Amino acid sequence: MAATRIILRLTGEQRRGDAAAAAAQCSSSSSRVQQQQQQQHSAAAAAAAAATAAAAAAATAAAAAAAARYQQQQQQQQQPGAAAAKQQQTATLNPFLGERKRRQQRDREREKETDGDKQIVKKIERETETEKKKNIKRQRKR
Repeated sequence: MAATRIILRLTGEQRRGDAAAAAAQCSSSSSRVQQQQQQQHSAAAAAAAAATAAAAAAATAAAAAAAARYQQQQQQQQQPGAAAAKQQQTATLNPFLGERKRRQQRDREREKETDGDKQIVKKIERETETEKKKNIKRQRKR
């Protein structure tokens, strides 16, 4: 309706028939645009649904794989192999072996932490030294 008014104003009242035809063309083209937009929206919705389905399938597959790993671990624990039997033998021969290894591991972790702390301290010291040098240069310029 608004398109008809605009066209009538532009063309004048003498060409009312031509204006009506132009208005019909405008409305048909706008309806075609609306149909295309609806098709695009439906295609986007279908793509979103497909993506959701694919994500659900991936999650299901991941859950199945996790369940399979868990089941495999449970079976290994129920049926100890030769390595597990050997560990049990060494544990019966030397009961302090496990404790010593745990202590060594703990000591290694502490050393790593202190090394990391030392590196952080060195970095901070370097930064403060460079800041001091910059401050001295600034004061000299003044």
